[in-house]
Amino acid sequence: MLMSDNYNDWRIGLISNIPGFPLPVVGLVAPTSRWDGMVSLHISKDVALHVGAADVVVQETTFSDFRRLSLETTVGKAVEAALGSDGTVNAFDLVAVTSYCVSKGISSEPDVDRAARLILEAYRELARQILAQNQARFN
Repeated sequence: MLMSDNYNDWRIGLISNIPGFPLPVVGLVAPTSRWDGMVSLHISKDVALHVGAADVVVQETTFSDFRRLSLETTVGKAVEAALGSDGTVNAFDLVAVTSYCVSKGISSEPDVDRAARLILEAYRELARQILAQNQARFN
């Protein structure tokens, strides 16, 4: 399956607690994302959380390693199947859904499919909130 963009050298990042959001947030951190003690945790191609470096755990694992390792597992294959119906997989969705399913022990295709829908809707809502907050700041 094809990736929608190349994020192979980006790292996996985690924010364990965002006030008002019920889940830990997992995303991708660009290799050169640190500036003035801040990190950009990208949850989609267009939306990133800019947080203090102390608030995000940046893994040594690159996205390419994450994807390779996840494809060796039942859950990784199920997530790719759930997300890749059009032949491409969004890197941000893959990281979010795979991480959630692994953390909850979800691996059957029907359960992964259900989890994917829920996680992606939650992340879309978080993205809407971030964009609304950013728009309010600049108006």
